[in-house]
Amino acid sequence: MTTPQLMLLLLPKSLASAGWDIVKSRRDVEGILFDDEDPPESLHPALRAVDGVALGHTHFGQAEIDAAPRLRVVGRIGVGYDNVDVAALTRRGIPLMMTDTANSVSVAEHTLAFMLALAKKIVEMDAMVRNGHWHERLMRDRIDLFGKTVLIIGFGRIGARTASRCVAMEMRVLVYDRTVSPEMIRAAGCAEAIALAAVRERRYEGEASPMR
Repeated sequence: MTTPQLMLLLLPKSLASAGWDIVKSRRDVEGILFDDEDPPESLHPALRAVDGVALGHTHFGQAEIDAAPRLRVVGRIGVGYDNVDVAALTRRGIPLMMTDTANSVSVAEHTLAFMLALAKKIVEMDAMVRNGHWHERLMRDRIDLFGKTVLIIGFGRIGARTASRCVAMEMRVLVYDRTVSPEMIRAAGCAEAIALAAVRERRYEGEASPMR
């Protein structure tokens, strides 16, 4: 039986446990840890031997690519790639992979969590109860999200998921996205933010903003 060739992957400590489970289940893969907080030049010694690297927010540029003669693929934990020199990877013929929709649910849920925390003054209420000021909490104004209007700019994966959660909370959801048709916005239970679209089209050429 032929022993599979071992591939070395440089992986950040911030990689989720599900990712590590996949690495551990593979007999042909070995992970090498690095700290996302370390400067990129500290990765150069390890890069000499690795076949692939997964990145959090670590910058990965020409110097890092030059330090990795065996590099075959780079992955990003997220959907952005501002911290990666894509042109330099392209010149080496190295593909850049991203997690696509993996974080859109978490971002949408965090957005709703922040909205609820602000509306209900969660942090302030928690501190009052912990400090024994039970009655003072009744004197603080809090609001319901029900019936409130929220504006979502951008109706991509994150924006659409955030909108659906706000609709479920019975909020009025306005959406602005020049690349999405009004029909798609209405089909999601939202309304097009016409005033904001008018502002964009006029480019503030001496006209008063219709949002004021």
